Amino acid sequence: MTDLLPITIEDFDYTAWHVQHIARHGVTIAEVIEVLESGYAVTPAKLGRYKVIGVTNTSRCLAIIFAPARGASRYELVTARTADRAERHDYITFKLGGEK
Repeated sequence: MTDLLPITIEDFDYTAWHVQHIARHGVTIAEVIEVLESGYAVTPAKLGRYKVIGVTNTSRCLAIIFAPARGASRYELVTARTADRAERHDYITFKLGGEK
C-alpha cells in the first residue's frame, strides 16, 4: 500500500471548469463532498498533489486529486474519477486498519 499522509481536507477551491471536467468522468461535486465527509485515505500523487480515496453515500469508490491551492482554501480540486482496482484495495486496507 502507498504511504498514507496525515492530511485533512475540510475545504477546497473549484471553478465551473472543474465541475465540467469531473462530470466527464461521471463525478459530481456533491460526490466529492460526500467522500470528504466520510473516512478517506490520502496518498501522495504526481507533481506534489494529493490523492484522496474514499466512498460516496452510494458506496461508489472515488479517486480525487487535489493540489495545494493559490486561493482562499488550502487545496484546489484537480480531478475526480472512479477509483481503479489498486486504489480500491488501498482504501479497503486503510479502512480495515491494515498496513500504513
